Amino acid sequence: MAGSSSGKKIARIIVSRCMKTGKDYGIRWEKTDSDLWIATWSFKIPSSQKNSNDYKQSGDALSGEFKFPPDYPGCPHCQGRITIRCIDCKKIYCHDIEKGIKTRCPWCKMDGVLNINPNPTPSPLTIDGNVDR
Repeated sequence: MAGSSSGKKIARIIVSRCMKTGKDYGIRWEKTDSDLWIATWSFKIPSSQKNSNDYKQSGDALSGEFKFPPDYPGCPHCQGRITIRCIDCKKIYCHDIEKGIKTRCPWCKMDGVLNINPNPTPSPLTIDGNVDR
């Protein structure tokens, strides 16, 4: 995967939350030569480390287009393959679409109904992974 024009990979971690368990996890995003960010993997964040500066600093807002490739493993807690950005608090979380189209943000508890696009394409977005916001 390409990084920047200098050949150095640019990668960031964004903190997400599992809708099913309420536990935090990180999504590693790698930037391509364009403004496209590709999700490369996800990992559990122990609750003792969720406020760590490592995650806050690397979780600064990212702008561009975002894509989940077919080999992206999904949420490490529930294996949910859909990631949602809450329209209220702007944080991201997983969703298991097979359980229905209703959703509740595990961050701010806002209820909503998903409008699912069966053929998603990368779309411009800014995401912020800070836990304390």
